[in-house]
Formats: sequence, structure tokens, C-alpha cells
Amino acid sequence: MSTAIDDPAPARACRRWALSDHRDIPHPPERVFRLIARLGGSNGYPYADALWRIRGWMDRMLGGPGVDRSRQRPRPRKAGLRIDFWVVESVDPPHALELKTDLRMPGSGALRVDVVPSGTGSTVTLTASFEPRGPLGPLYWFGLYPIHDFVFRGTLRAIAREADRVAERARRTAPFRPDRTPRNAPCRAACPAGNDVRGWVALVAQRDRLGLGTDEADARAFEV
Repeated sequence: MSTAIDDPAPARACRRWALSDHRDIPHPPERVFRLIARLGGSNGYPYADALWRIRGWMDRMLGGPGVDRSRQRPRPRKAGLRIDFWVVESVDPPHALELKTDLRMPGSGALRVDVVPSGTGSTVTLTASFEPRGPLGPLYWFGLYPIHDFVFRGTLRAIAREADRVAERARRTAPFRPDRTPRNAPCRAACPAGNDVRGWVALVAQRDRLGLGTDEADARAFEV
């Protein structure tokens, strides 16, 4: 495991600040991304869910969308989809998901998650960025930086733990899953009883094309 947090000091050139954390997870990108795609909505958040709910409640009091747990949360399959106070900016399963926040705050924020294959596992990078607006922007960013650091680090740890649990459940149930062997139906090539079942079915199904009534088609089918 490895983690890193960027320096929260502002970049004077672009006035957009970022907090980034990455973690190596010993599971394939497909499995990890499925867990990332479940964030929010009726599924909640894997870490500090109570803090997310409080933040959503505060946002709703200020006229924002808040958190909606009353309906099933859709998977982020396309840009423009709303999830709580997030709007999907772009999605590229199983490699990247970018969300733009619609929270009421002095600036604009975004959250991006990148999943890169690393051997038999994945390296997941979570980046939260913020572009301040007005004099309250810097106060908001630096004032909440410890909380954001705590929540986003914990989110990656929670995703890694959930991926371990999913893999363990799959390992335990694997011996009990029936093996599927694709085979053709016995009558596909020849009927074991020596009858032309396919000929019967074809004759009855095509009776209209042959100009036959139902009784006549049935009678001819028994003669095949």
C-alpha cells in the first residue's frame, strides 16, 4: 500500500487547488471500478457516511440538491447523470470517473477517480480539486482541508476493504456454483428415437406458406 497527499498550498497560476491520494489494491480494475461506481445515493458512502449525510442536509438547507436516499441510485453510465450533489462529468469504465459537485459553497469542486492496472491489481488515485471564488474560497478550502483529507483517505481504505470482502465471498461460493457446459439439444442433429421432430415442427410452423389448414398440417406431420 502507498499513499500520498499533495501540498494544499494554492497554485498561483491556475488558482485551482487539489488534494490527491492513491492506493495500491490487489484486485483487477473491473472489480474495483464496480465498487467506485456504487458511491452515493441509496448505497451511501463506504466511509464517513454520516458526514456525507450531514453535508447533504446542510446543502439542502441552503437550497442545494442534498443527499437523496429514497430511490435506487443509478450507475454513472453517461455524462450529465445526477447522483446526490454530484453530476457526472465523464466516465470511462473501468478506468476513470469524474464528478462535478453541485454543493452550495464559495467555489467549484470536482472529484476524479482513476483506476490503472498494476500487475494483477490496480492503482487507484482519488483527486479532489477546488477552484475558489471570492474571499471565502480560501477560508473554505483550508478550513475543511483536514476533514477532506480524513474522508478521502478513508474512502480509499474502505474501497480496498470492500474489494477484499467481495473477493472472499466469491472464493467461498465458487465450489458451490454449478458448472455450465454448453451443448446442443439432442434433436439438433438427430432425434434419439429416430423421429424427425424438426421436420414436424417446420411443417406445422410453415403451414400458412404451404397453403395447409391446421388439421391437414398436423396430419402430414405425423406422416413425416
